[in-house]
Amino acid sequence: MSTKKIIIYAVLALLGFVFIGNVISTACSSSAVKQFKKALEDGNLSEASKYIEQIDDSSDKERCALRLIRVYLELDNSKQAIYVYEVLTPYHEGRDNISYSFNVYERDACKLLRDYLVKHGDYETAWNYYPLKSLDENYIGNAPCLYDYMNDVVVAMCAAGRQDEASQFVRSKLSWFATYVDASSSQYASEYAAFQSNQVRERLEQLIDESYNY
Repeated sequence: MSTKKIIIYAVLALLGFVFIGNVISTACSSSAVKQFKKALEDGNLSEASKYIEQIDDSSDKERCALRLIRVYLELDNSKQAIYVYEVLTPYHEGRDNISYSFNVYERDACKLLRDYLVKHGDYETAWNYYPLKSLDENYIGNAPCLYDYMNDVVVAMCAAGRQDEASQFVRSKLSWFATYVDASSSQYASEYAAFQSNQVRERLEQLIDESYNY
């Protein structure tokens, strides 16, 4: 047998092994999805978590993980919901990419987590699930992101009748805007003029004042 034929047969054999491996992997992943759904229906959430780890298809894994996050939050178990996102799906996109429409899992999971955490007063943890323009939290482009976070927290505090605490919260965050927006020499500074510290303070204080009328 010629060397050329040997190489051809070897390549075909390798492709065959790869195909068979993919078939087996797909079958195992499909089985894990079914077992996950069954465990979830039975209310066995710890078992459901284990099956997520066995799912190879990233789309299936993310869909199942999102379902489990929702269930845990409905049960007021934010710790386990965060565990699903951070540990069971560790290769998710970073905060600088979660706003993009094609990152559906990250976008939806982070919104679920931050909305729940803000509503239940865990404001510090909630910040970890807000989108950023850059992972450098001191980047001027993150000004709208921090403002959105502050706005949500202020609304939640005021809804709970904690206006004084909301005012203190605003004051505690203004130094960031003073440092990274007001004093910025960035070529993009003019684009973020609406987020200078005095304007941020005025808008949020107005929000607090208006909340007394609700």
